[in-house]
Amino acid sequence: MSVFGHQNRLPLALSAAALAVSLGLAPSRMRVSNAADAVVTPQQKQALASLQDAFTGIAESVEPSVVGLHVESGVDNKETPSVKPSQDDGSDEGDSAPPSDLNPFGDLPFQFRQFPFSQRGTPAPSPMPRTASGSGIIIQKTGNEFYILTNYHVVQGGARIKVKLSDVNEEARGTLVGKDSMTDLAVVKVRLTGPQTERRVAKFGNSDNVKVGQWAIAIGNPLDVGQTLTVGVVSARDRAIGRIGSGVADYSGMIQTDASINPGNSGGALVDINGNIVGINTAIASPSRGSIGIGFAIPSNTARDIADKIIKNGEVVRGWLGVQTSEDNQEISPAIAKAFGVKDGAFVDEVVPNSPASKAGIQSEDVIIQWGPTPVHTFKELSAAVGVTPPGQDVPVKVIRNRAEKTVTVHTEKRADEESLQKSLYGNGGNDNSDDSAAPAKPVKANGVSVRALTPAERKAVGVAGVMVVDVEAATAAADAKIAPGMVIHRVNQTPVNSPAEFKSAMTSVKASDAYVVRMSIPTSGASWTRRTLAVTPEQ
Repeated sequence: MSVFGHQNRLPLALSAAALAVSLGLAPSRMRVSNAADAVVTPQQKQALASLQDAFTGIAESVEPSVVGLHVESGVDNKETPSVKPSQDDGSDEGDSAPPSDLNPFGDLPFQFRQFPFSQRGTPAPSPMPRTASGSGIIIQKTGNEFYILTNYHVVQGGARIKVKLSDVNEEARGTLVGKDSMTDLAVVKVRLTGPQTERRVAKFGNSDNVKVGQWAIAIGNPLDVGQTLTVGVVSARDRAIGRIGSGVADYSGMIQTDASINPGNSGGALVDINGNIVGINTAIASPSRGSIGIGFAIPSNTARDIADKIIKNGEVVRGWLGVQTSEDNQEISPAIAKAFGVKDGAFVDEVVPNSPASKAGIQSEDVIIQWGPTPVHTFKELSAAVGVTPPGQDVPVKVIRNRAEKTVTVHTEKRADEESLQKSLYGNGGNDNSDDSAAPAKPVKANGVSVRALTPAERKAVGVAGVMVVDVEAATAAADAKIAPGMVIHRVNQTPVNSPAEFKSAMTSVKASDAYVVRMSIPTSGASWTRRTLAVTPEQ
């Protein structure tokens, strides 16, 4: 008896019919009342065989260029990677979901996960190195030296890197050539002896030509089971995603796919139907550690450009401005446009302390509309313009502040490692042990939001005057904007609110049907805070 059981024959037959329709075959040639009675014509078999041959041909062509990486890092209990890897020991360490308002996927129980597959055996009484596995793609050959492109988070902190070839039983020692934490890419070099197949080096496609709905094939080393090929489609393009808990869009332009991607696939290939690399598999959105069909890949054009720079110079040198924006403010919303008197531009949510932007006098809630001679319509355009500006340049920058145009001069600097930049914004700070026994004043309520005064300790921790949100009514515009208890409001429509009375006064001018903006501090991990401007837009 079939392992599927009699009750599953009809769904299987229907699936066969659906596949036949997808191949352009006439469904009338098949009877689907019973799988055992289904008739498959020679033409249909040939169509299925052709599709099958296409996938097996891709596997034979691409798999020799995709390798497994085994990375041994430093002592496990002393290491604190900026993005925690998943675990295979049954624990939930590193996998607890952040507060929903900080989650880059909104209020869904999903996390943006980028990780190698961590291999941690039975805990030992003494510190032990941690090993992890990931994937990589051979992209260049010089003599017996082969260059492998992978994710930086796969090799981050690695003291020893082993490269496992997929088609032969061979391992070789790899060395890190360089890395770019901004794009989460790194290059590893390995020396291979003996003759190598011409398919050892991958062929790249043009990721600008990728279309939603086209075939997408993921090849890598998931869960360290060995070379694995999975098939799906391109689900979306130009996705912007952020690290867990950061609340900002750290990565943009990502390719989304439903091809199965799991821990260990990081650094592996996303391939088109021609066998060309169109993406580097990097992250998944998942409520667990496994694939649910929402995976992300770095476009191949970006990856190839970064890899070439690393191979040539050992690093990627960029100009640096030092501003960030939230995912919601990648483009100017109608509410922000109305409140700030702008049409479009790059909205500044946060300015990195001691950065070129800070030194030039750029402030949070400025809207940058021009970088040198280049007009700026979105934050993505600003990032691109800054990224190609060498360090040490004086750049005139036009901003809109308080509805007036202003020009400042930015002296660009070399962009530091992403870890250092993250610490400057989200590192520890705000810890306070002062006495805070006084009870806060009674909350006041306006437009569905209840706030109270900050205690002295809270005021010191946040570092800016404001009011503490204690309750938000469900099914209100404020709730939809993800304003939540524990956040601190500083301004409403650019009007400072230093007390509950000032908050209520500022909100009196906001009608129930009006859109408005609030400047807030949002708690992050490590007792630190991040500033955000949120647009509150009632349903019309």
